[in-house]
Amino acid sequence: MEIKSKSIFEEPRTEDGFRICVMRFVRDYYEYDLWLRELAPSVELLNDWRERRITWEEYKQRYLEEMKERDYVVMQLIESIKDKKVVTLLCAERDDRRCHRRLLIESLLYKLPPYNSNN
Repeated sequence: MEIKSKSIFEEPRTEDGFRICVMRFVRDYYEYDLWLRELAPSVELLNDWRERRITWEEYKQRYLEEMKERDYVVMQLIESIKDKKVVTLLCAERDDRRCHRRLLIESLLYKLPPYNSNN
């Protein structure tokens, strides 16, 4: 399985495979196959990050803590993608180097068989 990371604002492509939106809020015109809003950071965490009240390390730690409390959703994600060849996680952030999509993919490494990620 290949897991990719992409901004929801980028044009959908066939090579995206199964597109999963991991944003808290979505618009009707976004294109995705599955929406798992519980995999988005909490509003409080997102606001703290956007308003620069916390560092990336604090954001990362808090997001991963939130995901421990929502492990059932991570398991739902795994169930949804187990037979997929390509999966793309989507959110509004254009650069995933400091985005929860990247953290989510990294955490999936421990729960999925080895995969190849292009990002």
